[in-house]
Amino acid sequence: MLTTPRPVSVVKALRVHATVLGTSVAALWAVFGVDSVLGHALLQYGSLQFDDASWVGGRAPADGRYAAKTRYRQSDAACDLQGLSLRFDEPQWAVTPGQSAVLYDGEVCLGGGVIAAAALAGAPRVTA
Repeated sequence: MLTTPRPVSVVKALRVHATVLGTSVAALWAVFGVDSVLGHALLQYGSLQFDDASWVGGRAPADGRYAAKTRYRQSDAACDLQGLSLRFDEPQWAVTPGQSAVLYDGEVCLGGGVIAAAALAGAPRVTA
């Protein structure tokens, strides 16, 4: 097992397909360098689209200004809700389809949904 002291940069890793003793192996990685990726532009997302929503009040809140979290220990992030899309004021780290987006109005949890897609910061707005 390969271990590194820091995360491997997504731009410095290359997926390698190889044949080992006649068996195709597609899960090998050739690592060309180690770099911290926490602030990497390819992991900074400006908007997301979610589905499979569940709302505490039984229906979706009105479009407008709220806060959201895309990771459990993340601070609330100011955003605009439009339908089933969120646009963040500041880029968010590693927004990942399949994980949850949870919407808040101050301290009140309004509900949320499963992230279906995300757009890198600076990319065109994601719309429902």
